[in-house]
Amino acid sequence: MIHLAAALALLTAPMPVDTGRLGWVPNPRTGHGGWVSDPAHHLSAATIATIDSTAADLERSTSAEIAVVVIDSLDGLEPGDAALRLHRMWGVGKSNRDNGIVLLWSPRLRKIFVSVGYGLEGVLPDARAGRIQDDAMLPAFRRNDFDGGMIAGVNALAAAAREETYSGLQRQQSARPAIGSQRRKDLVAWSSIVGFVIGLPALIVGFVKGRRYVPRRCKNGHRMRRLDEASDDALLAREELLEEGLRSVDYDVWVCDTCGDKLVIPYKRIFSGYESCPKCKRRTCKKTETVLTKPTYSSTGRKKVARDCRNCGFHDEKEVTIPRLERSSSGGSSGGGSSSGGSSFGGGSSGGGGAGRSY
Repeated sequence: MIHLAAALALLTAPMPVDTGRLGWVPNPRTGHGGWVSDPAHHLSAATIATIDSTAADLERSTSAEIAVVVIDSLDGLEPGDAALRLHRMWGVGKSNRDNGIVLLWSPRLRKIFVSVGYGLEGVLPDARAGRIQDDAMLPAFRRNDFDGGMIAGVNALAAAAREETYSGLQRQQSARPAIGSQRRKDLVAWSSIVGFVIGLPALIVGFVKGRRYVPRRCKNGHRMRRLDEASDDALLAREELLEEGLRSVDYDVWVCDTCGDKLVIPYKRIFSGYESCPKCKRRTCKKTETVLTKPTYSSTGRKKVARDCRNCGFHDEKEVTIPRLERSSSGGSSGGGSSSGGSSFGGGSSGGGGAGRSY
């Protein structure tokens, strides 16, 4: 019973939001009720007003939400990780539909990224998010028309979001059954808990797998065919085959039998011992930690952190400080854990879908 209760608490606890890195980025909804966060004022006031109007109209008519973020520093994060962090930290999209989009632009790094919530991946898969940047944004960016590029990108993303008509499975609030005796109440409650703990992982896995079979169309509008695992290996690059072999990324390959168009879609595995390599950007980098000095209640410790890439041979290592041990205090509250800071976004999230570009 103790283990079961612990498992339930883990599954139902709200996901903590790390507001360390990028915690300084102003939330536009709580700051001024808009949809654009541009603390360094790279965009003109007229452009921000136009984007705010488009985003507000989209939210009113479809409930989908778009957050636009323009920041020079990503606090050492890759654009995709930064966009995903802000997406989850602010809760962009509605909580029962995860229909949010975050458009991130870093002028100093000359990079953009679009983060897409689960609920919009059917109409806005990674490939389409990339094409929107290629077709609507990058031509204007390369002419130094950044305001025009951002407006065009938001318009294209909003148009794609309006195509979504399926609301998907919505998060349910648990209801307590009204049963006569306390014993029957306890029995039904524990039965519900057991069913929840056993069934939820299967439901999550089924949902994630199911979205991969959403029909795709090529750039000419023809229906595409998803290859099986044995057939798609022949069309993957060496680096992609390595990632699949390391079980860090799983690739789906879709082909059009009419025009020959090919679409390769990566899906990062959640439980993987590999991370993105800072040099080749492939998810083939392994991090190992070796404790050099253990921390105590009175002094910090030291550990060596090494990174090695199986793809490009990248290697680095550094020593970092391990915080002192802290004695637990009774009755304390951490405060802030999963709080969204009063965000008036809808409480949505993202599983990491999206695409980015450099210019």
